[in-house]
Amino acid sequence: MAARLVAEALFLDETGQPPPTAELDWVEVELADFTRSAGGWATFLLSSCLLVVRLMVPIFARRPRGLAGLGVEQRRHALERMEESGLSLPLLAVKAAICLVFYEHPDAAARIGFDGRCLSGRERT
Repeated sequence: MAARLVAEALFLDETGQPPPTAELDWVEVELADFTRSAGGWATFLLSSCLLVVRLMVPIFARRPRGLAGLGVEQRRHALERMEESGLSLPLLAVKAAICLVFYEHPDAAARIGFDGRCLSGRERT
């Protein structure tokens, strides 16, 4: 659940809307599968980093409520503040894992213009 709330805030579009619910559902399932496949140590590290993010985001938001109690814009702002702090490393690990999974979704990849092909040998736009 915490990873989904982070993903929702990370991937706001230019109008401030989060990704579609189906994509967030997909991220939850795929991230769980990704961590299971990565093994115990990787799962422990990612879970620990996610715990730090889950506990610190409300502090960076200056709101005494849990991550789920924050609005998506409050979460986005708090994540930006955390990224600029000395606690950016756990957030970076969480963001990296979520991005790996999020952009595997065909609709998310299409939104950024990724068609699955290498850029070498063709025009870059």
